[in-house]
Amino acid sequence: MTYFENEIGIITLKQRISALESQLAKEKIQLASNDGTALNDLVARQEALQLDLRLATEAYSATLMALEKARTEASRKIKQLVVVSSPQLAEDATYPKAGYNLTNILLLLLLAFALLRMARATVREHRD
Repeated sequence: MTYFENEIGIITLKQRISALESQLAKEKIQLASNDGTALNDLVARQEALQLDLRLATEAYSATLMALEKARTEASRKIKQLVVVSSPQLAEDATYPKAGYNLTNILLLLLLAFALLRMARATVREHRD
């Protein structure tokens, strides 16, 4: 190698060193910048999101376990279910019987009217 080639290699290395130093300075500025995109802010946000993810995952797994327990319990209880009678559609309406109700109300009102008339007649007869 000649002196000239060594000199070019040294210059290239110095330029590369200065480029790396300037890039390092830019990264340090970005690391502690106040514009909201600082790496420390991003790391803090990532940690918070990871914590939320962990909590949500634990809640989900607890819910799945509770669901499985409820299914097992329901399966156990359904085995004890006894069918007393099979369901059927009604052939005709048993209640309310409109005619029966109206007749009873009419008879009760007539009875009350008769009692009032008799009481009124008794009061008039005793006045005289």
